[in-house]
Amino acid sequence: MRTIVVIIFFIFSISFSYAEEFVLYRFVNDITTLKVGDHLVIANPTTRKAMGKVSYNEGMHNRDAIYSNFISDTELLVDTALLAEFVLEGKPNAWLLKDLKGYLTTNKEKKSGLFVKSSPTHSNSYQPYESYLSISLSKDKYHHDLIFNVKSPNWAPKQINYYPGYFSCYSLRESEVALFRRERVVDAIILDTLKTATYYYGTKTFALPEGLTAYTIHANNGVLVKGKIYKGNQVLPANQAVIIEGSEGVYILEEASTREEADPENLLRGSDVRQSIEATLPNEKLYKLSLGESKRASSLGFYWDNENGDKIDNHSHKAFLVLTQPSATTLHFISMPVTFSTNIKSIKMQPNSSVIYNLCGQKVLYPTSGIYIINNKKVYIK
Repeated sequence: MRTIVVIIFFIFSISFSYAEEFVLYRFVNDITTLKVGDHLVIANPTTRKAMGKVSYNEGMHNRDAIYSNFISDTELLVDTALLAEFVLEGKPNAWLLKDLKGYLTTNKEKKSGLFVKSSPTHSNSYQPYESYLSISLSKDKYHHDLIFNVKSPNWAPKQINYYPGYFSCYSLRESEVALFRRERVVDAIILDTLKTATYYYGTKTFALPEGLTAYTIHANNGVLVKGKIYKGNQVLPANQAVIIEGSEGVYILEEASTREEADPENLLRGSDVRQSIEATLPNEKLYKLSLGESKRASSLGFYWDNENGDKIDNHSHKAFLVLTQPSATTLHFISMPVTFSTNIKSIKMQPNSSVIYNLCGQKVLYPTSGIYIINNKKVYIK
């Protein structure tokens, strides 16, 4: 259900709820299973943050702490574009943690600080940097002690630790970091406070997780309405774009063994990879689910992605809306058919009302319940 906006504007997408491929990492509860080649991330489960790829501040070696998608205290979904993924090298009691920037290292002459070296090094009387470390399970069994193999008269053994906002290395103290090991690639839907996402997968069918609702979009006499509706455990067909709603959280998708037919009347489309998509028909317009300029939840809706509405930058496994409009009608923004949408006035029809149009710009004499355009405003008629 949708709207006309009199002021011409467009908006580029704002990242929020989404469906995507992630890597599932699991807490390492048995240190003896660690082996060379393991892929690891360093996280602080209490704050739900993990070590990022970039420095906390310019000129600092300490790593930024980034909010991450914890399914539980022992499971973490990782977007490797943002978080540092370390490959384990070395051997027990002399492990090395290497990411794309180099080997995590400490400086025995510094009170604190986490450094990176292009090659591993042992500290000695001439060399302050130490890259080798031991890994053990902490006393509380929920964290790990990552202690560098360095001692000096000035400083006690130092370990990787978490400080509000970033990860660093301090003198020996109670551990606040934990290692999570790469397990498998998963498809997941992540709903944030907006509790809404778009979803598309061209080749796989999935069982919709319990607690979620998905639906297609249809046009009914010029009014956009929910089409086919799917509830938890029902199969989402391949090559079908949908809108998904549910409680805030992380939902892992399990591939279904059965196949279902896609909704032929669905106005939503999608792509498996990020790509630029252009309109293919005259007067065809493309819309992306996003927030308005206010960035408030009430502004959630489908927006043009450029000045003409004929081109869109669509992200992987996301859906977009396609409408073909009369040349005299220009819809720049289409609100979501949910209760928190704004710019909708709920009224009852009165005699001698103004001329009423549907969202395709067609005059309507006897409107049914739905959203229409009256005096250039979007109005919900009961």
